[in-house]
Order: sequence, then C-alpha cells, then structure tokens
Amino acid sequence: MFCPLVLAATVGLLSVTAVESIKPEETSAGRLLLFHHLDRVTCSSNVGSPGTCFPLTNCLRLGGRPSGVCAYGLAVCCVINKKCNDTSSAEVVNFVNPSYPKEDKDPSSCILTIQAYKKNICQIRLDFDQFELASEPNINAGTGESSMDCSDTGLTVKPNPGGSLGFTALCGNNTGQHLYIPVDTSLGPTSVQLTVVTSGAALYRWKIRATQVDCTQQPLDVAPPGCLQYYTEERGSFSSFGYGSGNGGYMSNLNYAVCIRRTTGSCGIRYSARDSFKMAAVQPTMPSGDMGCDPDTSDSDTPTANEPAATLSSATPPPTTLPAATEQPGGGGRRSRQVQTSSGVSRDFLYIPEAHVEGIQGHVTKFCGDFLDRKTITSVVPGPYVVWFHSDGKRAGKGTGDEVGFKVNFQQLNVC
Repeated sequence: MFCPLVLAATVGLLSVTAVESIKPEETSAGRLLLFHHLDRVTCSSNVGSPGTCFPLTNCLRLGGRPSGVCAYGLAVCCVINKKCNDTSSAEVVNFVNPSYPKEDKDPSSCILTIQAYKKNICQIRLDFDQFELASEPNINAGTGESSMDCSDTGLTVKPNPGGSLGFTALCGNNTGQHLYIPVDTSLGPTSVQLTVVTSGAALYRWKIRATQVDCTQQPLDVAPPGCLQYYTEERGSFSSFGYGSGNGGYMSNLNYAVCIRRTTGSCGIRYSARDSFKMAAVQPTMPSGDMGCDPDTSDSDTPTANEPAATLSSATPPPTTLPAATEQPGGGGRRSRQVQTSSGVSRDFLYIPEAHVEGIQGHVTKFCGDFLDRKTITSVVPGPYVVWFHSDGKRAGKGTGDEVGFKVNFQQLNVC
C-alpha cells in the first residue's frame, strides 16, 4: 500500500539521478515521486529550445506550448515565449520580438518583467539565441563627437537590487552572447525588467532566453560576484558585445568582467586572438600595451602575482586601473563615466592580469589597438581567471583605429 507520508520524506532524500533510475511501470509511488521531483526542472523540447517541465495544465495556464514530454511522460516540456509588455515567473522563458521568428521594423518599446519564482533564485542568465538590433552612433551636434550608446535601438536591463551591470544598453549583433544578472530575494518578491527599444530605421529580431538560477541546487552554474559573463569550459572563446562575425563594433561606456571557472588541475590559461582584435588606441605610434592604452595609469598600478590572491580573484579591478569608473551598489561591477579626452586619445582596452605575450619579454596588462591580433598570451594567476573590458564614452576619431572589438580563444593549462 502506498503511503503519502513516506513519499514526502523520500522526495527530500533522493537525488535527480536516483529519481530517474526508478522505472515508472514498476510502482505507482515511483511515478508520483518523479512527477513531484521533476516539476520545474529544465528539459529538452522537440523544437530546439530548452523548456521547463510542467504539468500540462500549468503549462497552458502560463501561456506556454507543450513541446515534448518529461518525467517519463507524467509532464510536458513547456516552451514559453513572451512578447511585449508581459510578465513571467517561469524558470525558463523566451523574450521574443512581436513577429518572431520573422523580423519586425515598426518602432516599439517592449518590456518583459521576470519574477523570481522562489527565494533561492540568486541570478538570472540571459542567452541571446538571436539578437539583431542594429543601431547608429549618437552624434553630438555641438562637438561633432559620436558615441555608440544604443539610444535609438537596444536592450536595457533593470536589475533588482539596482546598480550597474557594466553597460547602459546593448545593440548590434550579439547572437550567441550571454550575461548574468544578480538577484536578491532576501527582501521579498523580486523582479528584473528587460526593455528593448527600436527606432524602426532597420529590421530587427531577438530571442532572449532567460533562465533563473537556483544557488542551492545549481552551485556550479552560479557566476562569481561581479562577473557579467561566466564560462565553465576548459576551452572556448569570448568576444566583445557587438562583435558579431567580426564586422560589428562595441558599445561606448562598457566596463565589465569576463570570468572563466578554473578546472581541476589547471595552473594557468592561454589566450589567443586568431580572428580579429581591433579597438581604439591612445596613439597609433605608441606601444599598444599599458601606457599606450590608458594615459592616466602605468604598469606599476596593476596587480602582480606577488600581491594577495584576493586582488586577482576579485572580478572588480583595482581603482587605479580604471580611474574613470565609480563603484555602484548591487551590480557587482563598475559604471563608466563619459571621459573628456583630447583628440586621438582613447581609454578602450582589454585588461589581462600577469599576461605574458609570446615573443615579448616581461608582462603586459592592457591591450588595445591591434596589438593582440594573431598573438598568444599566457597568464598564470591564483583564483578564477578574469579579464576586464573597458571602453570610454566616445567613438574613435580619425587615425585612432577601428572599434570593431575582439574574439579571444582560451585554453586552460595543466602544465605551466
């Protein structure tokens, strides 16, 4: 005879692996156990997009589409697409443009509010499955200077609690990119707001997948504090926002950290920019490293391997590294102020601690211009692997280089 009290006690003891080992045909208790344990678990749908395991009635109530089964047929893999001015508390939800998968062109302002569905949610991960939001530089009529601030077309994120994530808005081609939004549910119900504004000047399309991260059940999926992007692989690649296939451009006023989880036995990491590395430099004739990338700092301001591990393991660089930035509460990073610089001067750079460039003696930390194009870097540091990208408030003027951005491959090392 099946006892509900025994089942309730058992649910808290069995792991997902143990639950999935139960064959539904063996016992009705096993079938009910699977149903309770796998509700809200992420599942693979039959339409190529991750979904959430829900009872059929719950899926329909949330506005989702059943796209396959889960929990041994006891529930459905529910794919939920939300469009303009909507709200979702689903573990996985897709925020899409009105005519998705087709493109749109009408001017619009679309908002999706994502509500944390339980107290243990500490982050929301955004995956840009499709992100095509073309934008034009904003030109100051008085000075003639321009900035890529995505003011006419772009995505903005309003986190809870407030603060800066390291960017004001994102635009261009960002398909394949991702980012993490910190969430604090300790003060009660929490929500995050995504807003896409479009001018109608060009066709646009987006599909942004938002996944709620449970810090207690998914500790390895949690990005360290201050990391806008987080990679957990032994090898892979990352690129600047707006890079696309190498024919785009990065935004102004970016200031964020890219973090890579150290794998077991890893002693260092190798970076290589084999596709493209193009950003503004202080002066084309100066070395594109350290002083050549930021006129207000010197190599002595950067951390070294002899400094405390906390300095290098933090995802927020030392204040002397980014003098034009101010701390912001809650966002885990810094927000850049627009920098007033003379003609031909830029503060755009990629910061890599203790970087040793192949074929060059000594260490360099800041890279700009095309200095890293077709080059390889090795970095041996304690703690997680972190690099920072910083761009100032202006587009580069004549003679200062292209602001295309970068694509960097990485490989963790077991021998250093």
